[in-house]
Amino acid sequence: MNLYGLSESSGACICSPLEDDVERLMDERGIPLLGIPLDDYEIRIVDDEGNPLPDGEVGEIAVKGDCVCNGYIGLEDKTKEAFKGDWLLTGDLGYKKGNFVYFMGRKNEMYIQAGYNVYPAEIENVLLTHPKVYMVAVIGVKDEFYGEKGVAYVIPKGEVSERELKEYCAKYIADYKIPKEFIFVNSLPLTPAGKIQKSELLKIYEGK
Repeated sequence: MNLYGLSESSGACICSPLEDDVERLMDERGIPLLGIPLDDYEIRIVDDEGNPLPDGEVGEIAVKGDCVCNGYIGLEDKTKEAFKGDWLLTGDLGYKKGNFVYFMGRKNEMYIQAGYNVYPAEIENVLLTHPKVYMVAVIGVKDEFYGEKGVAYVIPKGEVSERELKEYCAKYIADYKIPKEFIFVNSLPLTPAGKIQKSELLKIYEGK
């Protein structure tokens, strides 16, 4: 079961069905299902202007409800940025299929490779199904040819090559989404809560 929420929404606002079959908690591409809105909450997916998007289109997850706060005390600019009318912009990307909401990662993690929007979470979910991948983080870095390119940091389980992982990705995602570079490491920088610090990976990459 998945629960999704923010401090601003007073806790969980989306919950997945109780489900023993893990595969049913993701779509055909491995994108995780957040679930359906809890009572008293509304969820919609919006574009950069705050306009609602149709089912299947990726945009920012917006939340509305009686338990959503009205803003940030003493932070007027941050309030204007995060709140559009009664709607809270979460900073997370996703899409809807009916009443079900799927998670595509943080908005600030998306990068544009050769003119295409690329969502790291989609690639990471594919790579994590490879039997020789223990942990992975995909970041976008500046590139003279592509504008930005994807770089995958991988903690492997046993021997695996970049070519093998690229061929594996090609079975499940479009060519333009496949990272241009794979870097094999023994560890990844983590927060105290165990989340991968992608900002640190970017610093490491830029400083190499």
